[in-house]
Amino acid sequence: MYPVTHVCIAIGAAKAGERLLPEGLRPADHRFAAVGGLLPDLIDKPLAWFLVPSIPDDHFLAHTLWFPLLLLAAGLVLAARATDTRLLLLGVGALTHIVFDPVAGDPHKLFWPLFGTSIPHANAYLFDSPISGLRIEVLLIAALLILPHAYEPFRRRLSDFAAFGSV
Repeated sequence: MYPVTHVCIAIGAAKAGERLLPEGLRPADHRFAAVGGLLPDLIDKPLAWFLVPSIPDDHFLAHTLWFPLLLLAAGLVLAARATDTRLLLLGVGALTHIVFDPVAGDPHKLFWPLFGTSIPHANAYLFDSPISGLRIEVLLIAALLILPHAYEPFRRRLSDFAAFGSV
């Protein structure tokens, strides 16, 4: 999947999931979900490129299911104690990243290290091929470039998101 697609899916999931939370815990800043949607790549890609070049691909530590689950658990505790949903939103975004990435179709990668400590290569695409992901990315970028100029309410909502994180 691609960055804009990950961000859009993460924000959408956070917005859809906020109805599950009590009224006092409803997230106000969805920018944290957007960052969470990119977080596994922001962690794993630099590690693979610069620090651990011997691993088979750039989907390893933060692309396991354990990473978003730890963020979600810590986020739930923080939200319950301090009514702060920022870490919870990071976890939601990271979980959507994992679900829509190649690791979702590979249990050895998804549940690493349960099936052994060697890091497998992620090559199973759950949601079609990388070509389809590129098409979605191009369409989303085109929409984000065209809609703010053609549609005033969209421009206001995009501006509110950038300034305040509201969706």
